[in-house]
Amino acid sequence: MSSLTDIDKRYLERILAMQSGYVLDYNDATFGEFFRRHKIDIHGRKYQTYGTSKAKKLRAFWEQEPDTVVAPILSEMLESYEAACDLNGRDVDSGVLVKCREIVELLSGKPRVTTSETIESFLEMEFSIPNIPKLPVEPQVATIIEARLSEARKALSVGAHLSVILCVVV
Repeated sequence: MSSLTDIDKRYLERILAMQSGYVLDYNDATFGEFFRRHKIDIHGRKYQTYGTSKAKKLRAFWEQEPDTVVAPILSEMLESYEAACDLNGRDVDSGVLVKCREIVELLSGKPRVTTSETIESFLEMEFSIPNIPKLPVEPQVATIIEARLSEARKALSVGAHLSVILCVVV
């Protein structure tokens, strides 16, 4: 039995899009194949405690398997989530993804990160830029924002990181 808490499961269910009974964009065959690579028969009776949907089988898997088995599966699923976002032009839900990675690290036996490590990871985090023309601002303002972002990219490319911070803040 994994040590996932109810709150952990809520985060994971959100990032894995399990609300509708599916898990990410897996169909039955690809879901089974994914688990077979980890030597697990996810479609077997063992994981049909709550039903036969992929989400219900994954929930049963979480309840029946130890952290050492659940952690690598979840880690790879988070990578699949990121790949799907990247390949389909969707924004990554960075806040939820970071929380889910923390959950996987705890399952893997890694100690909780300290505040200074959290600050470092935040500073290294990449943020996606929203679709500027769709922002609820005047078209002239959108043009200015796009110009400032272009300047920031140029400053980053030559290593002028502090200039980028000042450019964005001002």
